[in-house]
Amino acid sequence: MPTLTALVAEPWDQGNDFFDPTSLQISTIRAGQRVTNVIPGSVEVLFNLRFSTEVTADEIRERCEAILDQGGLTYDIDWSLSGEPFLTEPGALLNAVIGSIEATTGPRAGGIHRRRHLRWPIHCAQRRTGRRGGSRQRDHSPN
Repeated sequence: MPTLTALVAEPWDQGNDFFDPTSLQISTIRAGQRVTNVIPGSVEVLFNLRFSTEVTADEIRERCEAILDQGGLTYDIDWSLSGEPFLTEPGALLNAVIGSIEATTGPRAGGIHRRRHLRWPIHCAQRRTGRRGGSRQRDHSPN
């Protein structure tokens, strides 16, 4: 347990204006046979890291393995990377997207937390274009 505590408590980074600090979540711990009188020979732990642009996947892997090594554990890790965090810098692309959304939905209103969510709702109207093959066909167009 001290090694799992160390993994969860590790200060991976401080985050930045666009991302929360990197954090590790333990999702599953499995050991033994669901009986109380047997000491399990192994344990399986599933965890994931939600990481910012302040640290790389390779750095996370190295630090995780260093913590496991410090705990004196024998381990086998199956790493899976679903995607790297990214940040679209201010510029022409971002301005074009913001301009298109504002032209469709109106000016910005309200705020957001850590810039992870849209500031304004996007509504799409449905327009019927007739029947095709006995079913209703709909086109979607922005308001």
